[in-house]
Amino acid sequence: MCSDLRSWPVFGSLEPEFISQIHMVMVFGKTFGNKALIVTKDKTVYILDENLHDCLETGYETSGPYLKEIEDLCGKDIKTFAYGMGPHILALTNGGEVYSCDDVNGQSENGTCNKVLAFTLMNVPTIEDSQNVKHVVDIACGYYHSTILTENGEYDDDNPLVILKAKAKQMEKTRWIDIAALNNSSIAVNEAGRVYVWGDCRGKSILTPTGTSSFNVHDALAHYGPSIMHKPLILDEELDILGCLGIAFDDSSTSDLKIQVEDKCIHVHKAILKIRSLYFRKMFEHDWAENNQSVIKINEFSYVVYEEYLKFLYTNIISLSFEKISELFDLAIAYCENNLKKHCIRRIKQRITISNVAYFYSFAVKYDIEELEEFCVQFAVSHMMAVTRTENFAKLDQNLMKTFIIKASEAGCFRN
Repeated sequence: MCSDLRSWPVFGSLEPEFISQIHMVMVFGKTFGNKALIVTKDKTVYILDENLHDCLETGYETSGPYLKEIEDLCGKDIKTFAYGMGPHILALTNGGEVYSCDDVNGQSENGTCNKVLAFTLMNVPTIEDSQNVKHVVDIACGYYHSTILTENGEYDDDNPLVILKAKAKQMEKTRWIDIAALNNSSIAVNEAGRVYVWGDCRGKSILTPTGTSSFNVHDALAHYGPSIMHKPLILDEELDILGCLGIAFDDSSTSDLKIQVEDKCIHVHKAILKIRSLYFRKMFEHDWAENNQSVIKINEFSYVVYEEYLKFLYTNIISLSFEKISELFDLAIAYCENNLKKHCIRRIKQRITISNVAYFYSFAVKYDIEELEEFCVQFAVSHMMAVTRTENFAKLDQNLMKTFIIKASEAGCFRN
């Protein structure tokens, strides 16, 4: 997978061949970034939903990724998208046309769970003067309003428009070159390329700009912000090394080893496993030299989890559902895969909500993950009343529930 997409779990389910054709993406969603708009190099536009559910019209419930073409936008030469955490989203073409969708959740088609996003062409007034015709060059969304910007700086909006023309400040020796803000999270990049965050960063309040290990604004929003994009991300033309390895995963034409789990075979490469996994490195150094096997049979883990583990060795991506994270973590412990454990914890952090924070607190206690335990407590501090009403909180045993409340209290939950 392209390194620019690696921080966004919503893309983890896509096939490498499809990813190689992506030109631009925009991650959005009210709770966390579980939806994305995708524009491919041939100008086809897709909606990707990581977990399609709650089809109330039919009573069905489905899970798993959902990818569908948006017919209204295909072939329209999309320049950019805009989303403001509200119920609508905009799309701007390179020709200056603006399309609007007023229901970002999509509507059921033909009484089924086959949801579609309907975009309609907005009637944008053409602004002219004696010299030339002005075209729309940029768009923005609020919660319930939209803003368009023409090439001469004029705008059409029912609400006041505030334009900030950033003059570099010395936010004394630091010059900021890029900024972004979503919800209560703020991000800035200095001229040395260092990325700083502050505000509400995944439930943790950071009062002053703090340096991170992120390499750009998009990466920082994926790890510290609300897991949505402030603007579309345009991908490089070429795949990086891990992108190429992702295409090679489970490719029978190039593999030299098969791993059999639940009577299903996964095609892999000995060299890659030996480089990426201490477990396989030790296996190949000892038993492998004597037996020279072409097939390894695995009985300790399910096919879904083991395939995810092997795919992780090729892509550094985890796209497994939460229901299987516990088993994947067991595998990481059994195989001494510290890097895999870190990625599991990161994915959990990116998906913690009011409804599941109590469950993942108990998960953190079970596996003695102090980092995740503290994260869950800090998240709950701002939402404790709502957390106590959830099903997962009610399932905590009495001792764990008491400890959870005490730690939240110590973190400032019940202060006036």
